[in-house]
Amino acid sequence: MKIDKSCVMCGRYDEDGAHLFFKCKPARHIWAELQLEEVRQELAEMLSAREVLEAILKLEPGIQSRVITLLYICWSERCSVRKEDSREVEAIYSRVDQLIC
Repeated sequence: MKIDKSCVMCGRYDEDGAHLFFKCKPARHIWAELQLEEVRQELAEMLSAREVLEAILKLEPGIQSRVITLLYICWSERCSVRKEDSREVEAIYSRVDQLIC
């Protein structure tokens, strides 16, 4: 079975969670639009998913819900793109913004 491992957001080969959520150029753009760039930078430096989760759980509740929503939407987008065409970054940002407001 041939599995496409490229990032659905930017096309980079060997997608992983750190890339998809924190390092991918379109993802970085979304974090910045949501004024969460400092949080993204901190999370991107972490070495494990456990560290990321623990850091998210320590965030202020309002920021925490924004981050969790963003991660959920990015993952949902990634999964839906595997079935159909990718949406523009602005459409993804708008979806996150609608859910957190």
